[in-house]
Amino acid sequence: MIYTNIYRILDRLTRLYIMPILFSFGICSIPLAIIGLNPIVVYSRLVFGAFRDRYWISELILKITPLLMCSLAVGLSLRVSFWNIGVEGQFLIGAWASGGIALTFGYFSKYVLIPLMMVAGFISGALWISVPAILKTKLKVNEIITTLLMNYIASLWLNHFVYGKWKGADGFPYTEKFSESAYLPGLIGQRMHIGIFFGICIVAVFYLIFKKTRFGYEARVVGESVKAAKYGGINTNMVILIIALASAGIAGFAGMIDVSGIHHRLHPNILLGYGYTGIIIAWLSKNDPIIILLVSALFGILAVGGDIIQVLQVPNSIVRILQAIIFLSFLVADKLFSHSSKAY
Repeated sequence: MIYTNIYRILDRLTRLYIMPILFSFGICSIPLAIIGLNPIVVYSRLVFGAFRDRYWISELILKITPLLMCSLAVGLSLRVSFWNIGVEGQFLIGAWASGGIALTFGYFSKYVLIPLMMVAGFISGALWISVPAILKTKLKVNEIITTLLMNYIASLWLNHFVYGKWKGADGFPYTEKFSESAYLPGLIGQRMHIGIFFGICIVAVFYLIFKKTRFGYEARVVGESVKAAKYGGINTNMVILIIALASAGIAGFAGMIDVSGIHHRLHPNILLGYGYTGIIIAWLSKNDPIIILLVSALFGILAVGGDIIQVLQVPNSIVRILQAIIFLSFLVADKLFSHSSKAY
């Protein structure tokens, strides 16, 4: 059984990720050669540059952490066919709530303040999706629209505070720095912090719930067919509601980790598109938490590698083109892989 699962994962990684990347590298070698750059040198920096020293390893882990947690948030909701497009907003609200706790109770001990911030981040994210989730389960309102609109509300809500009552003493649109008791512990002497371990724990919990528990079985049935789940006596609305709240809670928790681990203050530009990238990662991973972890690492490598290869005077536009072709290749490979699997 173990060997079968390993083979399945390796086969999927090869078809859906390794082959599309090699194809994309081949296509992008043409413009690189035209502008006089050696594609092999560029690609070696892109793929392996993040592992050359402790600083870049730290930056890689920092990039993977929010990607992983936002992807898990999306993947969890998709398990019951609930399209949580509002991860961006839930991330911001989690950052806002935990940041508010840090600014208000900064005199607390680290061992009290950080758990309070974690709880605030999770609960605020869950509350933020409660309206779309209730509208979905009670009135059948399309959650794609409602969760997407909530993103804009969350952004304006955060701006209201950082431009208003929480603005720092210097007059710029960001808050004062949190007290050090609100900082997540760092690792390897760099910006990297312990947040990645929370993400890995969520992967394990996600996997165990859906593989080993009755609730996970019910959620899988709901995701496959709501009608079949209702026929089997499953309270589909309750399952969807719980999963939606947990999904948004994870996104809010990710926001807490980001402000506590990196920024140490609130400002309007906290989010870097992690929620929307998480949709792509979750979709490509078929909502499998183990594969989400691997694909998040791959996306992190590409993001950090994209910064590194600009030192070689590679235009930023080439970097973006390469990343776009890789993503499109993933989508095409997924479609072809699905068709070949059905044919087989």
